[in-house]
Amino acid sequence: SENMTNSSSPPKPDASPAAVAMSRGQIHELLWALAESHFRKAQALYKSSLTAQTENSANIHWQASIVAGLTCLYSVVKICEAPRSQAHYFGSNPVTGPDTEAKTRLRIASVLAEWCNDSQTRTADEQQGEEERQLTRALMAVPNADSYLPTRYAIIAAHCRLFVRRGEYKWAEQKLKSAYMDAQKRQQLKWAYHFVFEISKLYLACGNTRGSANVLQHSAAMARKSGDTAGEVVVSAELLGQLMQMRNWTAVDALTGRIDTLMTDQALAEISPVRTRYWALKAAAAIMVGNVAGAQAACDFAREALKEWQHVFARQLVQEYASHGGSIVAIANPHIPSISGGFMVRGGSYYELHAWVMLVSALSVSGDNKYEQFMEFLQRAFDGIVRGEADGFKRQLQQLKLHVLLHAVDAGLAALRVSEAKSTLDEVMAVVADSENHPSIGNPDESKLRRQKTVWRSNRDAITLRWAMYMHRTGEFEAAMQAYRCVVKNGASDLRYAAQINIAVMHLSAPMLTQESEMHVRQILHELSETTPNTSKEMVRAALLDFVQGIESKEPVKAKTHLLACMRTCNEIADAALQGWTLCLLGTLMLPTGQYGQTLKMCAAGQAIAQRANDLLQNAAAVGLLTHIERAVGDSERCTKLLEVDQRLLEEFNALIQHAA
Repeated sequence: SENMTNSSSPPKPDASPAAVAMSRGQIHELLWALAESHFRKAQALYKSSLTAQTENSANIHWQASIVAGLTCLYSVVKICEAPRSQAHYFGSNPVTGPDTEAKTRLRIASVLAEWCNDSQTRTADEQQGEEERQLTRALMAVPNADSYLPTRYAIIAAHCRLFVRRGEYKWAEQKLKSAYMDAQKRQQLKWAYHFVFEISKLYLACGNTRGSANVLQHSAAMARKSGDTAGEVVVSAELLGQLMQMRNWTAVDALTGRIDTLMTDQALAEISPVRTRYWALKAAAAIMVGNVAGAQAACDFAREALKEWQHVFARQLVQEYASHGGSIVAIANPHIPSISGGFMVRGGSYYELHAWVMLVSALSVSGDNKYEQFMEFLQRAFDGIVRGEADGFKRQLQQLKLHVLLHAVDAGLAALRVSEAKSTLDEVMAVVADSENHPSIGNPDESKLRRQKTVWRSNRDAITLRWAMYMHRTGEFEAAMQAYRCVVKNGASDLRYAAQINIAVMHLSAPMLTQESEMHVRQILHELSETTPNTSKEMVRAALLDFVQGIESKEPVKAKTHLLACMRTCNEIADAALQGWTLCLLGTLMLPTGQYGQTLKMCAAGQAIAQRANDLLQNAAAVGLLTHIERAVGDSERCTKLLEVDQRLLEEFNALIQHAA
């Protein structure tokens, strides 16, 4: 009966390792899929924790998902490192190899860089040491053969980004140059251009603008010499942005003409990222020289190209995210042999260019509802940045996010939406405070504070200038003057120029202009006249300088000359706000001469501009000038009514300022 019982019982399952039916390749793919699902879950949990504003203790869920994902990837590494003698445990078809191990270590390093910089159990140096160890081992594991070059170059690019984060710019420069020479030698053009762009950005980060432009010029010349039209256009588009920052308008015009000629190639024009960037830069250049109509037309083309790129980017992002950690995507065009393998661009590039196109579109708007259109484009830019952050590109988009917010502050202050400008400034400060409050395992350490200070240091003067302008608007003149002087002392040329202009305006608009203030204003105007580069092309600067010189001059003829020059420039650049104030000042100059008809026309034009822009203060100035005209011609009844209107506008303006404060 015992034998009968044993024979009737079901056989026990064979749990020995040899019975596992999955191959190494299947296990590797399963672990990779599990790791990526854990990372996606962590991203979703982190976003929900931000929305719910939970405490740090509640973040354990997404932290656990990151740990689980890393555990899966480390398991893949162990499988790759297993001796050949253990291959029978995983089946007879091992497909894992050096490329798999290298890609896995690269993914581990990218996760450590993105999520784990502030680990509670490790210092920042230890964490970066682990990241560097993974990248070094990955580089050792991947063979130096052509079939493995994409993985090899992706590892080198990640290693250079680590060097830059640690401030080791010399090491990053040497490694990038070596990789560029190797990619060029092996005819890996897409990676050669990628490394050129990284070298250029490295020089920019170090403040070497001319060196960055020289690198791009050399690369464009090499592409032209080798007949690589696509490469020349891509590099030239990047170079165009550098030349615009340097305000080398002669070179900008020449390069734009060259790109126009190259873009006539239909196959080349089909590359939507290149076309989008080109039209966005062309629109920005048109704005900077005052060609608003040309900028609007270029923005239309840029937005059309951006829609095409959106579909390409979404497809490439899905294909390349796992192997390159989302930092690099490929843009391919099979019609052009030189780029049949694709260009390598950073994953955040679509979101960055989307924001830039919308920002340039905002700057090119004109008309009666300019503020509403401007803010609509800025909101679209901001929404694109938020989508990019949700897709894992928070760090790449951080600086651009601040840039968009600062433009929103400028628009609010210019339109006298002081309360809106104040709330946007508060949002700017929140972004700076959260600049390195990035998803990370554990609590922040000292390295986080150092990085936050770096973000603040790089944007300090731009933010300080906006706070000074806000305090100037709200009547906190002493604090505004102190902030302006800080910008003059430390800021870049553009910021210093704006601060000096505002200091001069504050002195000239004071109730009593002392001799000391007058000398200070004259010194400022002399410095601005001497140091302003290429004034004929710097339309906005020229208009502001003429405007302040018109206020400062005590000679009516000289003042009128400056103000008329400001008017001409305002007409060219379509700056309605400055045009309205200039009309009021011209009317003030003409009033003592008895030219009441001309004065009345200027006041009416200035008042119309102020009413369209809902500028209470400018409207009050125009009405006040009309009051003087009516008093001069003896119409006391009309004068009394205008005085009441003037007083009401000033009271509304003061109430608006007090509410914002």
